[in-house]
Amino acid sequence: MLKIRLPIGLVRFFNNAKHYFRSVLNKEGDKTEFGREKPRVIADLQKKKWLWSIISGFLMIIALIFVTATTAYITMVLSIKGEDVSVPDIYKMTTTEAVQLLSDLDLKLKIADERLFSKDIEEGRVIRQEPGAGTSVKRNVSVRVVLSAGTKTIIVPSLVGNSARDAGAVFATNGLNLTNISEIYCNYVIGNNIIAQEPLPGSAMIKGSRVNILVSLGAKEQVYVMPDLIGQDYNRVINRLEGAGFRIGNVFYHDYPGASPRVIIMQFPKAGYSIHKSDIINLWVSK
Repeated sequence: MLKIRLPIGLVRFFNNAKHYFRSVLNKEGDKTEFGREKPRVIADLQKKKWLWSIISGFLMIIALIFVTATTAYITMVLSIKGEDVSVPDIYKMTTTEAVQLLSDLDLKLKIADERLFSKDIEEGRVIRQEPGAGTSVKRNVSVRVVLSAGTKTIIVPSLVGNSARDAGAVFATNGLNLTNISEIYCNYVIGNNIIAQEPLPGSAMIKGSRVNILVSLGAKEQVYVMPDLIGQDYNRVINRLEGAGFRIGNVFYHDYPGASPRVIIMQFPKAGYSIHKSDIINLWVSK
C-alpha cells in the first residue's frame, strides 16, 4: 500500500491552529465559570466554534488536494519508470559511450569477464551485446556486453601426417579451433592420419580462428563377387582362397547322404554376394 507523508511545515501549521483555537475556547470557558455575562459569552463561543469549523474544513480541503496531487505524481513517475524501452545498438562502442547511451534510457551496462579477439574491432570496444539491439525490455535492466581483446597473431602448426586424434588438442593449445574434419580414402596415407589442413602450416592467423583438416580412411578395399563353392573339394578351395588373401572363418563338418567326403555342402556369404578380403568366409563340409 502506498503511504503519503505530508510536509513538516503543513503538519506544524495544522497543530498550531488546533492549539490556538483550543486556548481561545478554554479562556472563554474561564470567563463564564461564575455565570457572568453568560448569554453573550455563549454567543461568542458559538461564533468561534462556527469559525473554527469553517477553518478546519478549509484546511482539510487543502490537505486532501495536496494528498491527491502527490499520489497522482508518484503514480505517474512509477508508471513512466515501468514502461518498456528499446535496447540501442552499442556494437563497436567504448564502455563510456555505451554507459552514456544506456543511462539515457534508464538501462545499465554489465561487462562480461570473457574477451574475444577480433581483427576488425579495437581492443576495449563492444563486440557482442545481450539483449540485442531493438529488443524491448523494462527500464533498469542490465545489458550484458563482451569486449574485444584486439588482434593477436598465431602461426598455424603443421599436423599433416599426424594422427587426427591429436589434432584438436594441438590446435587448442595454439589458440585455434578445429571445426571441420573431412574423410576420404587414400592409398598413400594410412587410416586416421591427416592428409591436408586449411589454413596451410605457417600461416599467420588471429587467435580463435577456425582450422579444417582432411583425414585418410586408408586404401579403399577392392570389391569381389563371392564364387559358388558348393560341391567343390574342400582342400582345393582353401588353398585358392587363402592364396588370394581371403580369410577363412569357421568350418563345420556334417553327414550328408550321397556326397563324397570333404566336399563343400554350404557356404556363407552365398554365391554372388559382394565381399572384401577383410570379410570372413564360413564353410560347411561333408564328412
